[in-house]
Parts: sequence; structure tokens; C-alpha cells
Amino acid sequence: MDSVPEEVLQTSLLPSLLDNAGMVAGVCHLWHNIMWTLRLSGSDSDICIQAIRALIRLGPATILLQAPLLLERLEHRGVMVRHSAVVALSALGTQWVSEHITPFLGLMEDPDEDISFIALCALTKLPCEELVQHAARFRACLKHPSPAARCGALQALSGIGPAAVAKHSKPIIAKLGDPDPQVRRSAAVALAVLPRADVPARATTALRKRLESDDEDP
Repeated sequence: MDSVPEEVLQTSLLPSLLDNAGMVAGVCHLWHNIMWTLRLSGSDSDICIQAIRALIRLGPATILLQAPLLLERLEHRGVMVRHSAVVALSALGTQWVSEHITPFLGLMEDPDEDISFIALCALTKLPCEELVQHAARFRACLKHPSPAARCGALQALSGIGPAAVAKHSKPIIAKLGDPDPQVRRSAAVALAVLPRADVPARATTALRKRLESDDEDP
């Protein structure tokens, strides 16, 4: 049997194979998306957590493809689902967090200590000019029951700069009397960004009393 001329193969068979390959790749991509959707949006929390952890292992590029579903998981009633989702989304970097800042601001007030702290850590990496308009939210977080969250809020305020610290100096000074030593240190560090002449007298007094009290502790 005569062989098929090479020019015929190039003009008919090869494009057909390429079209089929592209179709197969598209079907595989669609199938993977369906599987991720089923795992992330299903009612089984354990499967959802395992899926998110798998995304984290695969890296930011894969996480980004599932970001809309992960944002929904931030409102899940399960603590570990929310925790896994915020860890995954935080891995997308400061630019992505900046573009989706609202859910991270909300997570600052999450009752879970780790979730609140992870959200605060992601926020404190943003440029101070983006955070200044949210200073009042950080101030409110100073009342969070978690010491780690209170520390994160203090670090955020000090990172914004002296103007924010001066404006919210009263609750920051109050944290010098916080029962947690790390929170007290964070409050002192926050007040240290102020020029010496701008440090309120009550802050100096409160810090001195706190130091004296710490010296007396066994």
C-alpha cells in the first residue's frame, strides 16, 4: 500500500491530533475543577480540610484557582475549616490580600485565637497607607480575648505609624496593664514609635508602674 504523503499528514492528521489533545486537556482540567468543587463545598468538614491542605501543598498557583470557594469557607462554622482556608489564602501574598482585605479584617474578630492571629499577620504585611483607614478596626481588636490577637493589633497600629499610635494612645496605654506579658511588651513597643515629646505623661506613669509590678513578681 502506498504511504501517505508527508504533506497530507501535516495538513490533516496532525491538526486533528492536536485538537484532540487540547480537548482531552480541557476535559481533564474541567474534571479537576469539579473534584475540587465537590471536596471544598461539600458538607463533610474532614474532606474539606483535607482538600484545602492538599491545595496548600500544591502551592499558590493552585490555591488561586480555588480562591472563590476558599473565601466562602472563611465563613464556615467549623474552626478547622476556617483555619485551613485562611492559611491557604494568606499564602497568595500581600497583593491578593490587599485586593480582598475585607474578609481578613472580619477574621481579626474571629473567636479562635489562631485564626485571628493569622489574619492579623497577613494584614500587618500590607503597606501602612493601606492600613491607616482601618486603624479603628485594629483598635477594636485590642479587646480580643486572645493575647496573640491583641499583640497583632498593637503591632498593626505601631506599623501604621506615630499618627495612629497617638490617635489611639488611650487604649494602647491601657494595654500596659494587660495580664499577658507579651501584650504589655507590644504596647510598650507601640508607644516607642512616638517622639519622646509626644509620649503622654500617663503612658510614662503606667509603664513605670508596670515595670515596678513586674519586678515585684516572683
